[in-house]
Amino acid sequence: MNSGSDHPVQVPVSNRLSVPESSQIDDAFFMNVRDRFLFHPFSHRCSRVLCTRYSQNPWLLLIPCFLLIPCFLLIPWTSLQQARAVSPQKAISTCFDMTLRNESKSQNEESYPNAPTFLRDITYGWQWRGSAAAGTSTSGDTIDLPFWLHSNRFGEFDRYSANTTLNLFGFWRHTLLSGISFDAKTNILIRGAGHSVIRLQEGYIQAGYGHFLLSAGRKREDFGLIHPDLSMGTVDLSHNTWPMPKISLATDGFQPIPGTHRVIYYDASLAHGWMEDSSYRFNSNVLLHQKHLYLRIFTEDAPISPRAGLKHFAQWGGDSPYYGKSPVNLRAYRDVFFSLASDSKEIIDGGELPNYFQNHIGSYDFALMVNLGRYKMSISRQFILEDTPNARFGTPWDGMWSAWIELRPDPRTRWRAGHPSDWRTDHRPFVKAVNYEHINTLDGLTRYPHRDAEQHVNYYNHWAYRGGWTYYSRVLGNPLFFSDKDYYGVVNNQLVGHHVGLMGYAGSVDWRFFSTYSRNYGAGRVTDFEGNRVSGLTDRIDQWSFMLEMKTNMFHPSLETATTLAFDFGEAYVNNFGVMFLVRYYNVSPN
Repeated sequence: MNSGSDHPVQVPVSNRLSVPESSQIDDAFFMNVRDRFLFHPFSHRCSRVLCTRYSQNPWLLLIPCFLLIPCFLLIPWTSLQQARAVSPQKAISTCFDMTLRNESKSQNEESYPNAPTFLRDITYGWQWRGSAAAGTSTSGDTIDLPFWLHSNRFGEFDRYSANTTLNLFGFWRHTLLSGISFDAKTNILIRGAGHSVIRLQEGYIQAGYGHFLLSAGRKREDFGLIHPDLSMGTVDLSHNTWPMPKISLATDGFQPIPGTHRVIYYDASLAHGWMEDSSYRFNSNVLLHQKHLYLRIFTEDAPISPRAGLKHFAQWGGDSPYYGKSPVNLRAYRDVFFSLASDSKEIIDGGELPNYFQNHIGSYDFALMVNLGRYKMSISRQFILEDTPNARFGTPWDGMWSAWIELRPDPRTRWRAGHPSDWRTDHRPFVKAVNYEHINTLDGLTRYPHRDAEQHVNYYNHWAYRGGWTYYSRVLGNPLFFSDKDYYGVVNNQLVGHHVGLMGYAGSVDWRFFSTYSRNYGAGRVTDFEGNRVSGLTDRIDQWSFMLEMKTNMFHPSLETATTLAFDFGEAYVNNFGVMFLVRYYNVSPN
């Protein structure tokens, strides 16, 4: 490039997709941050308090995450200053690398001429789906959908009838050279079913800078160390219901911790939400507190990468017909944040804590990721947190095991589904990934013999917040903990389940298969529509659910079609067979 040229700088693809060495922060900066923040006397006092309190309250593990936030806020500013000190071409690529998110990396692979002072992406499209079932009906008029036609689909389908849906969606991103990005997304759902709706299925605005994202609205979230395509969902928050309106501050994935020479990474978030589904729960105007902290050792592609995390959710505030209005103030928020009102060793009323104003749910999450060339493997364990014995590993077998193996693409080829000219069939394996999961919530029945089945930990239910861990009558966590149209909250939380998922390619078709078995015993206490808590225990009920999904965009790269077949057999759900058809069109317009 000639220094005297009047033409804007053109940024090659290779520069935008790799971070220049000059944009990395030197060790002196890390040491300065460490000495100024981590070894401050105040931090030492906090550490002593944490060590004293942790034995009684494991939730306090999240405090270090938020103590380190001021350190991390300085990193993007320093990176930008060093980027400006190098050549304009490297400065531009540095800013792009700091702000481009994984969601649109594939959209930005082609070179943009004249290197503008901003990067803008616009994606829009529509999606139609139709689903129906044949079998036994529980509603008297229509046939219920099979389990995998309505579960983990963000609550877009009415379980108790045939459905036809139309989604109109759009995504916009604007990225500045200053390192700031702005995102906006909208997804309007129009559903014709037994319960028809027109609603904003997903809609949010988001600002990003450096390592952090600040968002507001209804946004789909992914938590946990499970397989993103083959899992049946984490034990605390899955894709089973409509995204809740929230304000969230989160890291943009895993980020390196200063002073660790990119050996230790962290992923964290803090959010406040509104459970405005008052007509679907016994309490009204309930609020949500949410936070998580994950740590990872080594990079994503290291031969071995251990990970560990803690997730914490709490329902608080709101109005109860029995207990009145719960406090909503700074003191109440402090108690919710640190789980202070749950600091009790006494277990009452079905294994729940004597806590009128808060319902705490969470999980410990551990995983070991192994990379062996083209094979990637993971073994993970989630421990459910619902009461004090859970938090102290008193019921170690309650939770979910997960193991999966995935074949990654050869670096010389692409596996992108699309028009036949975009892929090579000899490099698209018939089986790409295999996932197995096992869930169990019956351990407490044998470890605490003084409790009978009705006094067992009533997972996802709460004696004061009687709508339980649900949102619009759908369970927020793993869908094997299911709800029912005749009760508030969760009607099945004593169970043992096994789940197998496979995915791969058959020529131009991407396929995915689920096989799920569960042994169900109901719930110790359920809440009827009068607010009464009654026994929900049942005899052993076995259930099988299957799904086969096939999709392709062989006809046009921007047009995707799919067919999904599902089948239920057992006593927990009705015996039925269902089919779903999908047609989706999307367009990407970089400017």
